[in-house]
Amino acid sequence: MSYEFYKVLHLVAIIWMFVSLGAHGLFASLSSKAERPDLARLLAISHGLALVVALVAGFGLLARLGILAGWPIWVFGKLGIWFLLGGITVFYKKSQAPVAIKLGVTVLIGICGVLLAVLKPV
Repeated sequence: MSYEFYKVLHLVAIIWMFVSLGAHGLFASLSSKAERPDLARLLAISHGLALVVALVAGFGLLARLGILAGWPIWVFGKLGIWFLLGGITVFYKKSQAPVAIKLGVTVLIGICGVLLAVLKPV
């Protein structure tokens, strides 16, 4: 597969993940969430699938860039961000912080990921 294919797939998965996280964050703030366990499950599945697609496409991009061994620091940073975004739903569920704070933290993590992807610090 081409570099462009992996790049588009990676970006689509990231958009998908942030949309599902936004919906998950808003859903976690609703008082009637106990009435909709099916929606909670659907959001969790959507988030997980988006994470897997983003990871696979990201490794496809690394292969197309010829980075197979001796990963640069930015790759480890992106993996760390992937883990943070994978576990952030726990923060949504357990934290008593307002939804704006929860979503703001998510956006800040996303900005860090964008900076690492664009600047690629050694």
